[in-house]
Amino acid sequence: MGSQRLSLVALAVLLSSITAQAAPTAEVLHFWTSGGEARAALSLKHAFEARGGVWDDAPVAGGGGDAMAAVLRARVLAGVPPSVAQVKGQNIKEWAAVGALEGSTQLQTSKTGTHCCRIF
Repeated sequence: MGSQRLSLVALAVLLSSITAQAAPTAEVLHFWTSGGEARAALSLKHAFEARGGVWDDAPVAGGGGDAMAAVLRARVLAGVPPSVAQVKGQNIKEWAAVGALEGSTQLQTSKTGTHCCRIF
């Protein structure tokens, strides 16, 4: 439950930061597909769209995020990562270790400034 709250906060920060440019489009890869999780994702989508963004929802059900992690890994290796991905726990450390995250401090000074902790 704690990691889900952390993921919710991280995703909210990511999405609020994306609105830095006019009408940004964000493909959001996540695993919030059931019940309250889906409602939380929908709430974030509405907030993002209310600020002028276009949310391209890319949910992946199953495995508590494991299925989504496999999709993310395949997309990154294929050179077509999503704009934003929900990443949790140890996976964050693994992506950081290979230099695949754009952190929030980079967001502050980035010319594009469209993503926080973006996997690329």
